[in-house]
Amino acid sequence: MQDGKGVACFVERVRKMGKVLHVLQERYARWEKRCMFCRKGMQDGKGVACFAGKVHKLGKMSHV
Repeated sequence: MQDGKGVACFVERVRKMGKVLHVLQERYARWEKRCMFCRKGMQDGKGVACFAGKVHKLGKMSHV
């Protein structure tokens, strides 16, 4: 059944994407802890926080 193979392939891609997003989330969290002092001086700190929020939301969606 070719439809079954397509669904399985899609599910595998979603899982891989979820893993990648999770790794990005972890790396960003580490970076944020190291650079907390930088955030106060950065004008685009809001943009970074917004990006982190989007990554976090995508990570949650992919775990469902």
